[in-house]
Amino acid sequence: MSNITIPKKLESIIQAFYSETPQAAKKLVIQAAKAIYGSEEEKERFDLVSEYNPITNEQVEDICAFMQGIKPNDMLEAIIAAQIVVTHMLGMRKLARGYIDDQRLGLKMLQFSSESIAKLQKKRWGAVQNINIPYHGEKAQATQTVIPIQSLKE
Repeated sequence: MSNITIPKKLESIIQAFYSETPQAAKKLVIQAAKAIYGSEEEKERFDLVSEYNPITNEQVEDICAFMQGIKPNDMLEAIIAAQIVVTHMLGMRKLARGYIDDQRLGLKMLQFSSESIAKLQKKRWGAVQNINIPYHGEKAQATQTVIPIQSLKE
């Protein structure tokens, strides 16, 4: 596989997946979360006081546990996993707001996160894909089994 360019905004989350200690992972998660939840230094940039909502230690622990459950096998999976984590974090933040439009967006982001987890599992373990082929007015069906690359190597 050719080199994959990591998006700058996902870099600290991806590094957290490969950090050697839980403390290093937490620092990287906090660094990424500051962009989402805000930081003490950037407090003035928020229009309303209610918009400033720093990440709590409990949220950092939850995010780290979520990340440990994903366990990416390669860089492509790490990028997908980072997108899952970030969209989950943003979705939860939007759900916590009092505006209905923000809550709708938060639900869409959580749905995207859930669908991405399903796609990651499909990449890892393969899937069955049904293809309907009409043949002279009758409906014939063909089934294609997608075998993951890892299974072929074993």
